[in-house]
This record gives sequence, structure tokens and C-alpha cells, in this order.
Amino acid sequence: MPAQPGWPDLSEFVEDADHYYAIHHALWTSSDPDWEQRAPATWGLIARGADSLPYVRLMLASHDPDERADGAGVLGAIAQAKPDLADTLLDLLGTEHDTEVRDTLIVSLGQLRVRKAAAAIGDIVSDASEDGDTRDLAAHALGRIGRQAFDKAPDPVEAAAQWWAAHRGDWDG
Repeated sequence: MPAQPGWPDLSEFVEDADHYYAIHHALWTSSDPDWEQRAPATWGLIARGADSLPYVRLMLASHDPDERADGAGVLGAIAQAKPDLADTLLDLLGTEHDTEVRDTLIVSLGQLRVRKAAAAIGDIVSDASEDGDTRDLAAHALGRIGRQAFDKAPDPVEAAAQWWAAHRGDWDG
């Protein structure tokens, strides 16, 4: 897994994926969870890459939105090395209703510059009924996908929505 700004040294996470999943899963099932283990367990799953995918699927199927959000984040990170997973992220965005999980998926799709995600993300930016933070994240993600600097505009969401309205046809199909 390539090093990313702000990431720890993933080479330090040497246990197998089931070890990190067991720690992570215990957070959602324990009566006295050790929340300080959440980040290291998540980084461990990212470090194990494709070996973590069976556990990521379990996390994404969880009833707990925080666990699903962590699963979405791990999947997005793994997809940096396995771009074929981007379709899964996009499919999840289409079915997820929790704001935090959707936000994580939007950020991941933007970081990966998933061209197929432009329509879904552009529609989120353009939908005034969406959560404001979600629209802001979607504007940033659409900017990354479309290589636009919406963050430089006085109102990035409005700039992204206007750009999307003018360019949507260029991104269909």
C-alpha cells in the first residue's frame, strides 16, 4: 500500500487481517470497548490490503453506521491499490442512507478520481435537500474528479453545482 500524507507507517502493522478485525469488531460488541484501539485496528486492516476484504464486507453489512463508515474508509484506502474496488464504493453510495457513511464513500470516490462516480456526486452537490457538509464534501470530490478548483470559489458548493449543470452531459456514459 503506498504511503499517503497523514498516514502512519503501515509496515508496522504486521499481524494478519483477522487479528485487526477481531480488535475492531470487539469495539461494536463489547460492553466495555477500548475505543483507543479503533484507529490502530482500522490502520491494520488497511495495511493488510486485499486480505482484509472479507472483513470489510462484514463491516459494511453491520447495523452500526460507525462500523459501516470504518468499513467504507478501509475499502476506499484499499481501492487505491486495487482500483477495481471503486465500483463497490459507487454501488454502496447508491444504497447507503447514513450521512457519515455516505460522506466517507464520497471522499473515497473523490480521492480515487472515479470518473463513473461523477454523476452520483454531481447530483448530490446539486441537491439542496442534502446535508450541507455532505454537499461540501461532494463539491470537493467532484472537483478532484473533474480537475476543477471549486475550493477556490467563494461558495464551492454553488460553483460545483453550476459547473455540474453545465457539464453533466460530458460525463454521461
